[in-house]
Amino acid sequence: APATIAALDSLAQRIEREAGVGSVVGLPTLLRFRRYAAGLGDALPQDPAQLAQAAAELETLLLQEPAFARFVDLGSLADTHLTVIGGPGGEAGYRTLGQTIRTIWDQEQARLPGLKGCTLQLVGQGLLQAKIGGHLRQFRPP
Repeated sequence: APATIAALDSLAQRIEREAGVGSVVGLPTLLRFRRYAAGLGDALPQDPAQLAQAAAELETLLLQEPAFARFVDLGSLADTHLTVIGGPGGEAGYRTLGQTIRTIWDQEQARLPGLKGCTLQLVGQGLLQAKIGGHLRQFRPP
């Protein structure tokens, strides 16, 4: 839905402004890159009709472009994700970043109709590695 794409774009931009975050990549990012390559600027359209057109094109792109398809559960078209690149290292840094992302999520979900009914789950390889590393540091053999 166009409102969801716009809301995800807003969410990604808010997260990107956090210290230590290099970038946030997701469907809105790919749509912005596509528009930039077409000479239409690097932002999603503000005009509702143009945003609806971009959302309609997304369905075709999901089937044709592997880069787009990896961001969506093609079985249901109901799940997507944003990839946060960078961020603080270590378990404490990831915990703090996770809390920050949850706060931003709550604010954006309350503000943007496109996120109503959506849920947030923090997952990922970096987060898992930080947790495992934290547990390994706690383990000290006799």
